[in-house]
Amino acid sequence: MGTGEPQLYLVAHVDTVPAWDLEDFGAREEGRIIYGLGSADMKGGCAAMIEAWLAMASALKPEERPPVGLLLTVGEEENGDGSAAFLENYHPPWAVIGEPTGLIACFAHYGYMEAGFVTRGVRSHSSLPELGHNAWNPCCAF
Repeated sequence: MGTGEPQLYLVAHVDTVPAWDLEDFGAREEGRIIYGLGSADMKGGCAAMIEAWLAMASALKPEERPPVGLLLTVGEEENGDGSAAFLENYHPPWAVIGEPTGLIACFAHYGYMEAGFVTRGVRSHSSLPELGHNAWNPCCAF
């Protein structure tokens, strides 16, 4: 929306964890409420992002629309490959993530990081530390 590179993105993911039994987890509607796999995390967030996007687009003239991006990703429940592919080419300074937070605004969010370490040393039991040598990695020494 707007012109130029978006400085703000509305972000949500469209995938869910796999359902073992769609009979139990398939979508169903009761009154004005939708129940089912992903209805709160994240399909409600996707719907809110799309509605906000459409409301902004209809409320403003084309020349008044700010540069705002809408990003609906895939792969977030597995390894984040949708976001990773986006971040290969774009680095927006601001993003609103549509994850549910109990209606409380969050300005940071935890994530997941996996790392591997290589150490050098000689193993020994703690009762006989003189038989071993502390693992030490010179790249990480302070």
